[in-house]
Amino acid sequence: MKIMDANIMCLSETATAWENPGVRNAIAGEFKRSDAYMTVTGSTSMIKSFSVVKPGGTAIISDGNWSNRTMKRGQDPSGMGRWSFITIEGKKILN
Repeated sequence: MKIMDANIMCLSETATAWENPGVRNAIAGEFKRSDAYMTVTGSTSMIKSFSVVKPGGTAIISDGNWSNRTMKRGQDPSGMGRWSFITIEGKKILN
């Protein structure tokens, strides 16, 4: 992300068992090594997985510049792991 000067990165087909806290924390930890305030939001299907690898899935990673503006994050309510989302609050402009 830093090389590309990207503040938000969206990934598809992450092949990650995001429901596993150990997996989620390990991946988030790797991103936080470059930016302590980076947030990672992932989605996956509700199909049980006994591995860290799981077909499909999506993720959104935002750096510290945007993480503090994140108001809400989550994944599609269908449980199919087709998309993840973040809601970002913009600057309040007063006239």
